[in-house]
Amino acid sequence: MHDACVKTFDLTCALVGAGKEICTNGVGGLFCTGVLRIAPARFLNTTYVCNHVLGFCQDFTIYIRDFARFRKSTLRNTPPPAPTRKSSSRALKVALVTDIHIDFYYAANSRVDCSVSSCCRVDSGAPRSDADRAGVWGTLGRCDVPERTVLSGVQFLAREVRPDMVLWTGDSMESGSYNASKELITRSMLRITEMFKRELAHDVPVFPILGNHEGYPVDNFDFEHPEAEDWLTGPTAEVWGDWLGPEAIQEYKARGFYTMTVPGRPRLRVVGLNSLLYAEDNLLTFINSTDPLGQIRWLESVLALAEQQGERVLVLSHFPTCCERSAEGYLILTMTFI
Repeated sequence: MHDACVKTFDLTCALVGAGKEICTNGVGGLFCTGVLRIAPARFLNTTYVCNHVLGFCQDFTIYIRDFARFRKSTLRNTPPPAPTRKSSSRALKVALVTDIHIDFYYAANSRVDCSVSSCCRVDSGAPRSDADRAGVWGTLGRCDVPERTVLSGVQFLAREVRPDMVLWTGDSMESGSYNASKELITRSMLRITEMFKRELAHDVPVFPILGNHEGYPVDNFDFEHPEAEDWLTGPTAEVWGDWLGPEAIQEYKARGFYTMTVPGRPRLRVVGLNSLLYAEDNLLTFINSTDPLGQIRWLESVLALAEQQGERVLVLSHFPTCCERSAEGYLILTMTFI
């Protein structure tokens, strides 16, 4: 079945002229693995067949529209707001770093406008004009950022901005999704981690989360079997441990999200969400788009406890949720706690 699916994918790819980067690099195999896993769970179950194929059953899916009633019933144990306390601490200087998209194969003087998703590389070909020539530090177009530019940016951040803390919200690897590999994703994250650790003052905490380009394939995270994502969370947990501490690292390694208070700021809490759970192209959302890995319920408990303890909370996410059911859950939390 898998081989037949791959052959069909490759044939269709060639017929529509999708380009070699999609029709090669094992994309068909990845696609078919996901589809063949999801189709039985999503479409070959008694509920779906009875409702949508045979038409014998009434679809019992309920979309919650009365937000006030849902909030009252689901969050009835939420403690009352803590009294506002005037802080005696000085203001924090916070740096937000996101979508670095480092490209280890960037090549100055290469072609900017090429025929694939990632240009400005040796294999992009020779430029057709000066305007089509990649610069040394980066170029606007279908190009990502060379390693030297990322390092220069981190050095500027450390020496000139001098932040008290850094929020690093994902998408470290180059944006050419079909060039992705597990090795390239982890290499990108570990290299940028190394830059932060070498250039920033040792007492500057960094709070990292995953972006959609950290998934393999892009946008995907196996929330049914999170241990399968240890290739990603394992190596990063090893090098992020001195930033996040043992409890947060244990949470992150198990499910890709975490919470902790900011060192030296016991009433300021950071929540790092796993945005991959709700990525639009995460195939597993066809199976469960409501609350994968229980992240919404977990966030509810974290926010309720923080409110009870009089903490302020920074919630980090790479992007909003893709799906209506989970979006409703986050909307309720927003209405309740903000």
